[in-house]
Amino acid sequence: MVFLIPLQILIPIALVVIILIAVLWILYIKNKRLFAKLSEEKQKLASYKKSIKDLQTQSKYPKQTFKKLNNLSRKFFQEYFSLSYSLTYLELSTLFKKKNKPEIEQFCKQMSDTQYKGKEITQEQIKTLTDSFYKIVEGY
Repeated sequence: MVFLIPLQILIPIALVVIILIAVLWILYIKNKRLFAKLSEEKQKLASYKKSIKDLQTQSKYPKQTFKKLNNLSRKFFQEYFSLSYSLTYLELSTLFKKKNKPEIEQFCKQMSDTQYKGKEITQEQIKTLTDSFYKIVEGY
């Protein structure tokens, strides 16, 4: 027994199947690109976290560690918030206050205080700052 499907039914079904395959293919390509971007972002954030962990283990030279933390945090803010590298921490603090990001605002104030108070930078300050920055990167 052979079933014959009339052309009036077969053509619309074939068109629907072809369109469905095309839509699925487009979604697959977009998903693949999105997954690649997401993987790249995860790698960047993992790199920042590793750099922070490395800074936390450098206990002999707090001043040099602070400089590295300064460069790392500025690079992070520039990359993820599209901010100028040359902004001071007080300017960054004000910006993040407006954006309602109190954790980042507090970190920027602490960085500014540490940088400009004129006191010797201690290992405890470095630990506090690196812990705060790690939380920021982790929460992003």
